[in-house]
Formats: sequence, structure tokens, C-alpha cells
Amino acid sequence: EPEPGSSARRRLFRRLRDPQRWMDLLWTVIYFPVSLITWIISVVWLALAVAGLLAPIADITLDLVLDPAVGQRQGLAHLLGLQPELFWDIGFDLTCGIVFSLTAPAVLRGLAAMQTGLIRAMLSWRSEVSRLQTSRAAVQRAEADTRRRLERDIHDGPQQRLVRLRMDLARAQRQAEKDPAAASAIIQGAMDQTQQTLDELRQLSRGIAPPVLIDRGLAAAITEAATR
Repeated sequence: EPEPGSSARRRLFRRLRDPQRWMDLLWTVIYFPVSLITWIISVVWLALAVAGLLAPIADITLDLVLDPAVGQRQGLAHLLGLQPELFWDIGFDLTCGIVFSLTAPAVLRGLAAMQTGLIRAMLSWRSEVSRLQTSRAAVQRAEADTRRRLERDIHDGPQQRLVRLRMDLARAQRQAEKDPAAASAIIQGAMDQTQQTLDELRQLSRGIAPPVLIDRGLAAAITEAATR
């Protein structure tokens, strides 16, 4: 991007000197005929697949309603002199429909791959896509590492404390009638465990979405993390 405050002439020439802009302009010229050709091929290929599968219905209907005295069906079998004509016309139509139906996925994928290759070659001439893919992969790895670290912290911290809390409360229940003083001490320890668990959960939640990051931005959040 042009530097802030630069003149209109400087901004214009800066854009004109960018080779990627010329590649983008060339793409707008080339992509239309390419997309038109691929669209025509796609429509024709799918039309032949559907028409080949439905044509036997038309062949049988014409054979039933057409008056032999007026004229005959001029199908491919008639041109080749094959008998019976209806049988061979139905065979040709079904063969055409099956062939075009089976090859349609590969043809459509090939046309899409050709368009994608053209787009990548021209619009990604300076490797913007590869840099975006690399950065996206890095973000995904960071998210996976954060998720595993969070799972480990929850398992090693609050989860263990909650298990101990349940055991302490069960022990206090058993001691309540025999030794109320011991039961009271156990309950007090359980309350301390509860407070420590809450503190750990708050710490984990602050690590996921630190309030300072939302309120004051990245620089303040990094400073606080470094200080801590």
C-alpha cells in the first residue's frame, strides 16, 4: 500500500510498478473465455449424459406413434443400416448416456482443477496463497497445542482437587456422628480445596481469554504475561 500522506501521482505510479496488479488485469482478460469454455463443456457433457439416458423413452414413443406410411425414424441405426433399428438406437443412446454419466465427475473435476490452477498461477504470482496456507497451519497447530495444554491443566489441577473434595466430604460424612470436631476440620479443608479449585479455574479462564487482552489490547496482555 502507498505510504500515508503521499501524493496522488506517487500513489498511482506505485500501483503501476506493482507486477501483481498487471497479472490481476491479465487474469480478468483471460479468465472470461476460459470460464466460458469450461461452462459450455460442463453443460454439454451433463446434457448428453441426461439425454442419453432419457432418449430410449423418446425412441419407443416415436416408434409407437409414428405412422410408417408417413415416414420412418431417421436414427443412427437407420443411417448405418442396422436392424432392428429401435433396438440399436436404444443401445446407442444408453451407451452414450452411461459413458457421459460415468465420465462426468472426472471431467468436471478436471475443468475445476484447470480453473483453480489458472487462478493460483496468476492471482498468486507472488505466493500470497502459500504464505496464507503456512500461517493458517501455524494457527491450527497453536490452537491444537492450546487445547491439549488446557486439557492437561484441567486434568492435573481442578479435576484432581474435585476428586479429593468428594473423598473429603465422604470422610466427613462418616465422621459426623462419631467425631464432630474431626468432621468439622475435614469440612474446613474441603472448603479450602473448593477455594483453590475456583482460583485455578479462574486462572485457566483468564489464560483462555485474558480480560486485559480484550480491554487494553495485545501489547498490554503481553506485558502482563511477561511480568507474571
